[in-house]
Amino acid sequence: SFLKTPQVRAGLVASAITFFFMGVQAVLLSPYLQLVAGWPPMQLGLMALAIGIPTFIFSLGIPKFMPNANPRRVIQIGYIVMAAAFIPMGLSLHGSEVSPLMWLGLAVAGAGAGIVSSHTNNIVALAVNERDASQSGGIQTTMRNVGQAIGVAAIGAVLLFGITVNIDNAMADNPTITPEVRAAVAERNITLMGDAQFEATIADIPMDDAEKAELVKLNSDARIQSTITAYVVSAVIILLGLLTTRWITIFRKDEEGGAPSEPLPAGEQPFEPVVDREM
Repeated sequence: SFLKTPQVRAGLVASAITFFFMGVQAVLLSPYLQLVAGWPPMQLGLMALAIGIPTFIFSLGIPKFMPNANPRRVIQIGYIVMAAAFIPMGLSLHGSEVSPLMWLGLAVAGAGAGIVSSHTNNIVALAVNERDASQSGGIQTTMRNVGQAIGVAAIGAVLLFGITVNIDNAMADNPTITPEVRAAVAERNITLMGDAQFEATIADIPMDDAEKAELVKLNSDARIQSTITAYVVSAVIILLGLLTTRWITIFRKDEEGGAPSEPLPAGEQPFEPVVDREM
């Protein structure tokens, strides 16, 4: 029933996407803020709070104060809010610094995650019989782990590949960089790093000060471009979740545990939960 029920699949996708952002946070946001912007551990802890507090408020507040909210609309709004959070994040990047817009992006992302989380469990539980609903926690947890793993692997690959490609292309198009220096830099392992670490990585390559300063600038630009690309890819992956929301058709059970509160699309069978009348 977990794999064959469309609404369950939509709920599992919602679970995965919520934790997909956690993977993005682990591989992209935290390393960038620590390695590039130089945020200390205390500030990184505040970053986690900036995401976690809105998540907590919305995930508990929506069911409490909006009990009759349409779950399909709630999930759709949550996806859009999560994706929109990457706009201020991208606009906050300036060289090795991060503007206060980053805090806004973090808070918006946390709000979006909380909005999605507020109904994820319900749309899974309402789509299957009571026995299967009571056993759905395991597969939801598994999908959360899958989503987080995808976030780490996919966005990490986009980020690192983008840095390498962007700096190689920038050196090829820049007449200041000699072919010898270009070849030497291409052999180095250039990852997400700050300007000081990049200078240390290329310190033993023979070049003049002007060429070194140009390389530092090219790396900074490549780093920002690849990070923004990773943001865009993350937003697109989250928005793809909107395609699954059409499967969310069962909003609540009536008092007898019978038909769904809204009609199902043509071709789909109505939900008839299994209820033990003796209990």
